[in-house]
Amino acid sequence: MTWVSENIKLVAIVLLLVLGALWFKGFGGPGKVGPLTQEYAQALTQILQRRDDPRLPKTRAESLAETRDKIAVATGSGDISEPDAELLNDVIESALAGDEKSAKQDLRAIMDAQVNR
Repeated sequence: MTWVSENIKLVAIVLLLVLGALWFKGFGGPGKVGPLTQEYAQALTQILQRRDDPRLPKTRAESLAETRDKIAVATGSGDISEPDAELLNDVIESALAGDEKSAKQDLRAIMDAQVNR
């Protein structure tokens, strides 16, 4: 019986430590991103807010693809971290696949992380 009660205490302590670490770090979602990543997130927000218009020089899909290429260059040069690039590319892929709602939610999470962390 003492072995069980000692293990329960140990499990409770570990659980409290894990919950404390999660509380301190935050419960998921993107962490704080770099300034260039934030600029790309703002640009993606603008791209997603507009509709295709024949008077515009590029379609939304072309603008998204161009932004993806710029992110790849910025990642290669070290201006954007790999995790940040992955967040932005996930947004682009969702938008290109037609899941605009998910793309906008991901962008909102990136922008909210800047304010709340």
